[in-house]
This record gives sequence, C-alpha cells and structure tokens, in this order.
Amino acid sequence: MKKLFFVLIVCVFLMGMSWLPPPPGALPHEPFLMIHGLSGHPATWNRLQSWLEDEGFDRDLMYAPQITDNFSMCSIEHIEQIEDEIALIRSETGAEKVTLIGHSRGGAAIMAFMRFSDDNDLVGNVITLAGANHYICDRVYGRPPRDDTPGDALYTSIYTIPSDGVMPAYMARLDGALNVEYTDLSHSDFIQTEAVFEDVLDALRSGGLN
Repeated sequence: MKKLFFVLIVCVFLMGMSWLPPPPGALPHEPFLMIHGLSGHPATWNRLQSWLEDEGFDRDLMYAPQITDNFSMCSIEHIEQIEDEIALIRSETGAEKVTLIGHSRGGAAIMAFMRFSDDNDLVGNVITLAGANHYICDRVYGRPPRDDTPGDALYTSIYTIPSDGVMPAYMARLDGALNVEYTDLSHSDFIQTEAVFEDVLDALRSGGLN
C-alpha cells in the first residue's frame, strides 16, 4: 500500500512538472548571424552575446564571423559571404531561417544582401544598430530596388537622431521598418548599452515590421 502511494505521489509530481512553462533557454529561436562594422572583428558582439545568453538565448546559435574585404563599405564579397554563412548555419543547425544583426557597415552589408541576393527568403528577422542601411554603391551592386524592406523578413533599425557622430539618421532609417530612435547615444554605444540590448531583445521576441 505504501509503495502504491509513493508511486502515485511521483506520478502527480511529474505531471505537475510537465505543466510548468519551459525556461527561456528552452524556447526555440532562429540562429543569429551577426555582422560587424568597418575594419571591425567578431569581438564587437561579445557584450550583446553575453547579455542575450543571460536572457536565455543559446550562445551556440550566435554566429559572428570575421567579415572579408573588411576595409570596404561596398563589396560583392559581403553578399557572397553572408550567403555562405547562412548556408553553413542552416547545415549545422537545421534551421529554416536566420536572423541578421548588423552594426554600422554591417547594416550596409546586410541590406545589400537583402536587396540583391536570391537567398533573402532565408532570413526571418533583420536588426541593424546604427546601420549604414542606405550606403549602396551603384558601381558595385547596380541600382537598388526602391523597397527599404525587401523580402518577407521583419525589420528593426535602431539609431540616433540626428546623428551619433558617425551615422546620420537618414542613413539608418528604413521606411516600413520598426525604427527605434535615440537622441544621446554615440556610435559605439549601440554595441555596449543595455537599453539598446533591450530593444534587440524586443525585436527578437516580437519581430519588427515590413
């Protein structure tokens, strides 16, 4: 009788555990491909990656490669590298889509990819931080489409008005996107400031606009 009672208690306990919501880290999310700025390096993303990991996101799904042709604002190599990185991420993780996050020139590279690559349907979310989103070189890419939010991805652009000292707001703002404006952040603050990280978190959880 005691043994039966014990088994019943264990069963009730396990059933109760199954009703608990999963911890944040257990929730599935798209892998992130994080594109650093001009002459930058992957360590650009260390603070944001650590902060997101503390919020329950999987560090192993945060990809931050060294960008080739690192001293160029416009390069076909940027588009080709993003295509290759997405293919690698999808192969390693089995994910259908990825989230692109870019800072400064990283925004230019991401937007060039979204405007000119046939693989832009593999992106679910685009987030740019003080992004050079309108820095498009006609001589390199050809004339861009007029759509600021190409494809089906959701877009969020976070920047300072009228300028952060490096990136003017008109370069970062995307018509049709969720535009988040600050008045007092410097260019480097966007990869160091918790308030911006909170905006990134909101974009990851709720998505931007298109």
